[in-house]
Amino acid sequence: MVERKEYINNSACVDVVGVLINPLTGKKIPFKTLCTIDTGFSDGVFLPDVFIQKIEATGAKLFEKNTTLADGTEINVKVCMGYLQKIDNCVLKCEKEIVIVMYEKTLGELLGMGALQYFSVTFNGSQQSFTIVEDSFSP
Repeated sequence: MVERKEYINNSACVDVVGVLINPLTGKKIPFKTLCTIDTGFSDGVFLPDVFIQKIEATGAKLFEKNTTLADGTEINVKVCMGYLQKIDNCVLKCEKEIVIVMYEKTLGELLGMGALQYFSVTFNGSQQSFTIVEDSFSP
């Protein structure tokens, strides 16, 4: 469980630890980043472009897809699979498979619904705080 946590600059933010996977070799590339929780983002984690170079350096060819931002802008992103291992001080009972999205421009790191589906998240807007609890039935 992530204990009650205060917002940072009016946003719910958490440290996220996981790995990107090279699907050809199975090689894991670790990442740790501060993510804003974004319930409007449908995939798992949105990472900056530095990770594109890291995973392509392992010989992996990333998948590409078009996606639409909240402002309606359509962009082409790179996508791979990965695993979520830790949120803040909470080491997960087992790694959670997620879709990781990367973009050539830094838009900010996001933790989306593809990752949050494994958790119960409670927001307290008046106190600018939130808690995250790993669901006991999650895979």
